[in-house]
Amino acid sequence: MALTPYEILQKQKEIKKDFVNKKGKISNDFVNGFMSNTNLITLKILFYIVGKQHLLDQAQISNIKKREQVKLSVSNLCKECDIDKKTLIAHTKRMLETAITMVDTEEELTVYALISKFTFQYNNDTVIIDIYREILDKLLEVVIPYTIVDIKNILSLKFKHSMKMILQLEMISRYDKDLAKRKHYMFEELQLLFGTNYKTYTAFKKNVLDKIKNDLDQNSNLTFVFDTHSDLQKVGRPKISKVIIDVVDNKRQGTLF
Repeated sequence: MALTPYEILQKQKEIKKDFVNKKGKISNDFVNGFMSNTNLITLKILFYIVGKQHLLDQAQISNIKKREQVKLSVSNLCKECDIDKKTLIAHTKRMLETAITMVDTEEELTVYALISKFTFQYNNDTVIIDIYREILDKLLEVVIPYTIVDIKNILSLKFKHSMKMILQLEMISRYDKDLAKRKHYMFEELQLLFGTNYKTYTAFKKNVLDKIKNDLDQNSNLTFVFDTHSDLQKVGRPKISKVIIDVVDNKRQGTLF
């Protein structure tokens, strides 16, 4: 059934609430979804693309276009992301179908595809990916806090929640040098961050924190140690209320590109 003009207006107001009212800012839905709704393989491919383009930007600052073409070796991309060509094509299609909303002004918004086109050239082992500059610039803001060395480590991650933790560790590691590289999280806050709903901290630790730590210990330049704070209960055992995370530098690895 068609909406009335009033219903359309109300719908527009509801939609507008989901957007950050600042020019060129990606909507909250995408910022959160970048880590929570995108699967690990797609994130790896995206990090690889953006990292590669960052090097090109540095080499040709005066030749920035509205739509960039990123040309990649299929074999190298598959090797670094630990995937086969069939998986690469499937997840690239998924990026093509992913809509990104950006607010241009308080009265106008634009919707982009995460990537606008991709072409596989089977004869010369090449994939060419077209991506809008506006989207690429915003992705660079997310990705470039990692050095190219860190991106290589990220491509080796095996656990879907590890990427979310990496973002947190990167943020904590940038605290002033006089401050401890430490952050206190409420248990409920961590559940929200990782999109989990475990009834007990013990289950959360086993299925999330321990797996992330094992993954980062092996594959990341940043890892962490953690402790807990408990609130005394009138009856029964103390209840875990906070998790304290400390950033730990891990050994460096070779460069990616």
